[in-house]
Amino acid sequence: MGLSYETAAAERPLPKPPERGGDWATWAAEQRPPAQFLSTYSGPRLFGFDSHVRLGGVIVQPAEVVLGIRAWDDAFEGVIELDGIASPVPYALFEVEKIVRMMLHQSGLAFEILASPAVLHDDAFPARRIVDAAITRNILHHYRDVASGWMARLVETRGQGAEPADALDVVRNALTGRALVDGRAAFDVWELVGDYGEGGLEELLRELQTGVEPAAVDALREHVDGLLAQIDPDVAKLPESPRDYDWLNDFVVSSRSVCSKRA
Repeated sequence: MGLSYETAAAERPLPKPPERGGDWATWAAEQRPPAQFLSTYSGPRLFGFDSHVRLGGVIVQPAEVVLGIRAWDDAFEGVIELDGIASPVPYALFEVEKIVRMMLHQSGLAFEILASPAVLHDDAFPARRIVDAAITRNILHHYRDVASGWMARLVETRGQGAEPADALDVVRNALTGRALVDGRAAFDVWELVGDYGEGGLEELLRELQTGVEPAAVDALREHVDGLLAQIDPDVAKLPESPRDYDWLNDFVVSSRSVCSKRA
């Protein structure tokens, strides 16, 4: 049985595609190699609060590239200008084998790209099947480590120099980890706080949206510590090992064969 996937709030708009091309499918097709899947793995649409938009996706290198003697790239990074977003938006496109291996290593980045409900382009790419085939309870260590590490930094600095999004993302990571214990892939902080937050957490997060004060950091630590204590791999509704390693292997092979010029 796979994860339960949440959907992004419809009232929060997705990033608009670059003016050149006019839609995300065109932009994806213009990449070399073309992007078969593209989502936002950060931003208001996904997390529910004002945070930097980042795009992630998957490309496939054909068999003749991978099997040849020339060097080849398994990741492509860049930035694009998007209407309505002041700063350039970074993107990262990973080759299919790389993102599958990242997922097998329980990478939070790979998980959030593939499981994101904020999909911009999907060329029949089985993103969530990859997640279901590869995810294990070890991914909980990622969310526990990220949340505890960033919380420790906030405590050390007493919130000095921290943006509201920094504080909210600490809680968001803890909440996403807690949801994974129940077999849920969920990223919206406001939906999750209603399910897992103790009394007063929502009000605290609303307060943090206006600034990070020392007193709020102390209160936040108590809530985060409580959530971290619930991120227990031993009771998680996640498998101990990948559910379908053979399918993942066959999928990578078939993907490259389909993209091959000699197919």
